[in-house]
Amino acid sequence: MQVLATSTWQMNALVAQRLSVGRVHLAGDAAHQFPPAGGFGMNTGIQDAHNICWKLAAVHRGEASAALLRSYDAERRPVAKARVKISPRPPTPLLQTHRNPL
Repeated sequence: MQVLATSTWQMNALVAQRLSVGRVHLAGDAAHQFPPAGGFGMNTGIQDAHNICWKLAAVHRGEASAALLRSYDAERRPVAKARVKISPRPPTPLLQTHRNPL
């Protein structure tokens, strides 16, 4: 096996500035990054998908207007931002500057 490239990984807890712009809606890892501990990333992403999918389905079936889709950002972004505040942080600066030995 030949290693073609390496990079460092940095623990982040970030949320996109907007989850929706026009007809584009971000969910899951495209919308937010969380440390792997705590399960926030997967759980928040599944909840994002559920939220936008039922709204898209209702609009598609004609049961709701497209205005319903505008509520996605207002509902999901505060949840992600709240999880950023309680996400685990690196215990020492050493973990933030660790270099890949490969």
